[in-house]
Amino acid sequence: MKKELLPREWFVVTLLVSIMFFMTCYQIFRSEKRVIPDGSAQTYLVEMINVDVSGRVFKPGLYTFKKGALLSDLLDVIDLEEDADISKLKLKQKLRNNQKVNIK
Repeated sequence: MKKELLPREWFVVTLLVSIMFFMTCYQIFRSEKRVIPDGSAQTYLVEMINVDVSGRVFKPGLYTFKKGALLSDLLDVIDLEEDADISKLKLKQKLRNNQKVNIK
């Protein structure tokens, strides 16, 4: 004898399928395609770097950026204290993985 699913069971099944779908889409969009000179394409994950921020900031700690991010990108996302001095920072400097940035 076949048993039909209750509305609550349908909801749970639909929710699980939706979560799996969105997780798959996230992984696809997170990866990028790189075209190699021979015309073929290669998929790779975006390389990320970690930067340790300390000093005159409200939330010191570890921040994550895409490889190639600049110091100006870091300053866009951190909250500086009013007396923070960024005049001596090189805003066009590329951030490196595991770099320590101390805002004075």
